[in-house]
Amino acid sequence: MQEICTYLSQHYRTSHTLSEMAARAHMSISHFSSEFKKYTGKTLVQYANDIRIEKAKELLQEPDIKIYDIADLVGYSTISYFNRVFKESVGISPSDFRRKVGLC
Repeated sequence: MQEICTYLSQHYRTSHTLSEMAARAHMSISHFSSEFKKYTGKTLVQYANDIRIEKAKELLQEPDIKIYDIADLVGYSTISYFNRVFKESVGISPSDFRRKVGLC
């Protein structure tokens, strides 16, 4: 599972399916899903989103990068989906986060 987590951290911009990650781990989908949740405490989607949001938080501290560019840089195809996932994870919108860290 550590190899999968490392892979996801290095390739966070790309969406990865459960079947793709299960194949990479040489497991059935259901077994992989169960083992991944045991190992990380999260589903694959939750884990991948957390990685993306952490990277977005880093990028939001760069005032010259537009929020819609950050969404794209961390692998979200639409700004609205990025905003929703970010707010669900962090509790505030990306623009509010940027203001909170004093960059706007």
